[in-house]
Amino acid sequence: MAERVGLVKPAVDAHTLGINSLAELLRDCGYEVVLGPAEVAAALDDIKYQAQRRKVVDWVTAENLTRLGVSYRLDPGQAAALVGFLLHELLNNKLLAHQGGPPCGVLFRRPARGLRQNRSRIPRPSQDIFRRGNGCPDSG
Repeated sequence: MAERVGLVKPAVDAHTLGINSLAELLRDCGYEVVLGPAEVAAALDDIKYQAQRRKVVDWVTAENLTRLGVSYRLDPGQAAALVGFLLHELLNNKLLAHQGGPPCGVLFRRPARGLRQNRSRIPRPSQDIFRRGNGCPDSG
């Protein structure tokens, strides 16, 4: 199966330069990249609600994503909660690779300060989906 990377950010996070730059780099490395549509971005804003999590899961499934990247540059506590709700929903729907689902992993990007402060609030298992190598992400 071809690597198909989904990149998402909440609608409230107006920062798009990073996610668009990452999408371009991944495409240059041969990955198919799908940017989350406005409906998915809006759903991430209210991820604490089951109906909103369902929209994200439906998008991941419909797009047949093998990897999922999430960007959130605002409040560190809200970022940790967002990732927690998202991982919980992916796990409940058996969408991670170790459960038989297509996504191999989830990458969460938040400035390091936020991760250090909220590490205990991000559930396990989580893994970075890209490994450093020869300049392009490792697809294996």
